[in-house]
Amino acid sequence: MQVSDWNSPGALSTPMAACVLDENEPNLNPKGGFMNKDILKGKWNQLKGDIRGWWTDLTDDDVQRIQGDTEKFIGVLREKYGYGREKAEQELNEFLNTPDNQRRRRRAS
Repeated sequence: MQVSDWNSPGALSTPMAACVLDENEPNLNPKGGFMNKDILKGKWNQLKGDIRGWWTDLTDDDVQRIQGDTEKFIGVLREKYGYGREKAEQELNEFLNTPDNQRRRRRAS
């Protein structure tokens, strides 16, 4: 979605991963969409509780260290869970594309 498309019909129903402002940002959607780093940072305070519920091994210090930064988040997931980069990106993408009312489910550690 381009900035000029925001006023088009259906723009508000576009999935978060489809909102692209800069195509040079990391592709966190294996199905081809892009996740804008600004979206994670902008919604950070809303997502912190859900993140702790989703990844139960993350501590308050881990969440504080991430501060909405995609690269830091991927690094913490790799460190805490032993994921490779691709797996960490896939996990983060799955979380971000899960509807808000379903994010509080617990993932296996």
